[in-house]
Parts: sequence; structure tokens; C-alpha cells
Amino acid sequence: MTDSSFSWEYAYVYDLLEEINGKLERSTKIQGLELACKERVLSNNQLISEYSQSLKLIKSVQMNLDEFFGSIAAYLRQYIDEKHISDELYENITLDLTRQFLNLSSMFRSLLDHSDFSISRLCGKESPEFKKWKVSQSELYDAHSEYRLFYKLRNYCQHVGIPPFTFQLEDSMGSEDVSLKLDLKTDILLEEKSVWNSQLKQDLLEFPENLPVLSFLEVWHNCFQKLSEVLLDIKASKVYSAASKIVNLRVEHDLPAEVGKLCLLGLPLEGSNSDSLNMQMSWLPESSAQQIISRVNQENA
Repeated sequence: MTDSSFSWEYAYVYDLLEEINGKLERSTKIQGLELACKERVLSNNQLISEYSQSLKLIKSVQMNLDEFFGSIAAYLRQYIDEKHISDELYENITLDLTRQFLNLSSMFRSLLDHSDFSISRLCGKESPEFKKWKVSQSELYDAHSEYRLFYKLRNYCQHVGIPPFTFQLEDSMGSEDVSLKLDLKTDILLEEKSVWNSQLKQDLLEFPENLPVLSFLEVWHNCFQKLSEVLLDIKASKVYSAASKIVNLRVEHDLPAEVGKLCLLGLPLEGSNSDSLNMQMSWLPESSAQQIISRVNQENA
């Protein structure tokens, strides 16, 4: 059967406990709400997906960062417990932390590349939203040398190789405290002058020879959080109308919050040729829609 053989409507799907033959049994109920245009509903769902995809990429970057710091904490605990680190373990730790750092850098650049394409597709390359996104990146790039270096390190990896990290565990005299030092060797980075523009070359000259990665990442992370807010604000504002339609369905039809699910339901038209009951169903992205509404309302408060 083709889509033209179906009648489309918004519907509410919920479970209900009913007494049947003296026993409580759970059954699924479907309540029709109002007629819907399938193409428009699916188009709105795709708009909301634009926001969800950005949120997932942001969370992926943050998860990479959390994994990096979690590994540092785990290696510190291991050193405290064992009071010793072999040469082989030292090499493995250095390699593991370098790997995670590169994953973080690559994931961040993927977020930026995806966002450039996504916003230009959603809003247009000449739109105020796209210009706001590019200006936000430029402002952070111009203002923070740590952000500039992190942004360009992926180019270094692509054209040169693994960045020169050094790793060291240190005991404090007369104390059980242990510190981990992970530094980036800026003098070695500078040896590959073709990778860096003039601004980055000057940055590397002004950085300490052993650049502490943890403090360097702290500055970058603040920039990442600011960019994430700009990105989500742009996406949420653009898809607010589509999200409102979904959120308002529960209000307009007096449906309980957080009970059951909303969907797009297709039922065969009367007179359709079919030997069995055919039904098509597509869930509505309620959770994402609610997040979008909350973000825009908070921004406008």
C-alpha cells in the first residue's frame, strides 16, 4: 500500500491495566488526536534531529575529555598503590594519553566541520545565524592562543605525526601526594615550521618549552563550552516552531506529562484493498522538543 492509501493523524499511545476475566492485564491503547500532514511532520522531525545531532556531538567531545581526565586519575591511583612504574608501563601510559588527546582533538574538529555544514544547510551561508557561528569561532581563535594551538594540532598530526608529549609522575617530599605532569614540547613543534602560520609560530615561541597540557586544556575547554552554547542556541531558535507543535499536543489535548508516547499514525483509508490491518507509526521526538523549548525560553527570560 502507498502513503496515499493512508489517513495520517497525531496519536497518543499508552499502556493501561485492565481487569479481564478477573485478572489484571496490561494492554496498549492508541488515542487519535488530530489530523496531520505526514510530509510536514517528518520534515519537522528532521529539523529537530538537527538539534539532537549537534547535542550528541557536543556530548561526544565532552566524553572524550572526561575519559582523558579519568585515565589520568586512574594512573595516579595505580602509581600510589604500586609505588613504582616500569619503563614499559611508562611508554604505555604516554601512548594511551596521547591517543586520547588526539581522539579529543579529532572529535572537536569533526564537531566544527559538521556544524559549519549543518548550519549552512539549515539557515543558509549568508544567514545571520551562520555569520554568528563563524564570528564566534573567530573571536575565540583570536583571543586564546591555547585554542589556536589545539585547533591546529590536528593538522600537525596529519602532516607530521604524533605531537611530542612528555609524561612524568612526581612524589612530594614528606607527603603521600603524587602529581602527574603531561607536557607538550613546544620547541619540537616549532621544528615543523611549514605546519604553523605566523601567529601560531609566535604563540609557540611565547609558550614555555614544556607546555602543561592540563592547564592548556582548561582554557580550550572554556572556549569549547562557549561555542557549544552558541551552536545549540542557533539550532534551538531555528527549530523552535517545529518543537512547539510537538510539546503543545499534550497541552491542547489535556494529556498527562511523561506518560505514554506521541506518534504519527497512518491508518488505511476506507475502501483500501487489503486482506489485513495495516498500520504505520512514527514516534515523535518529544524529549528533544522539550529541550529545545526550555533552552529558547531560558534564553528569552
